[in-house]
Amino acid sequence: MRSYLRYTITLLALILLLAPVLVSANPSDTDLTNAEKRVQKALKKMPYYSVFDNIEFEISNSTVTLTGKVWRAFLKSEAEAVILALEEVTQVNNQIEILPLSSRDDRLRVAAARAVFSNPFLSRYAAGARPSIHIIVERGKIILEGVVRNETDRNVAGIEARGVNGAFAVENNLRWEVS
Repeated sequence: MRSYLRYTITLLALILLLAPVLVSANPSDTDLTNAEKRVQKALKKMPYYSVFDNIEFEISNSTVTLTGKVWRAFLKSEAEAVILALEEVTQVNNQIEILPLSSRDDRLRVAAARAVFSNPFLSRYAAGARPSIHIIVERGKIILEGVVRNETDRNVAGIEARGVNGAFAVENNLRWEVS
């Protein structure tokens, strides 16, 4: 029992020491233009944008196309308004989908987040206000979106999501950064 307690305390201390290093660089922030950085920053500042939403964008000239899925309907219009407020953007093509309301899907969201982020290898992705792993649940299907550091993390996240009781299917769309 004492060795387990010592191990747990050591592990927690190590996590606290390494946390700033692990979350300091968002893998998706590399090689972005200034306009892309401003759009990404504006989306991240939305107060209700969470791990259960996924908004992606493309920029062509001064038009931003928004895609992805959100589970709270107002986020679709909020994302459009936030992007349209940027001075370099003249038009927003909003193709964000609103996920259907379902208490079953809500339970699956929580269970999937708990399964993925409680894994010791993946807990670092839960740090910060905007985790880089997004968990989308649509009609009983769990969809993992976002960026992880390597293929192993991608695979572990998929395994954890597949272990969620009650999910009909799991789609692992996580990407990993290539160094």
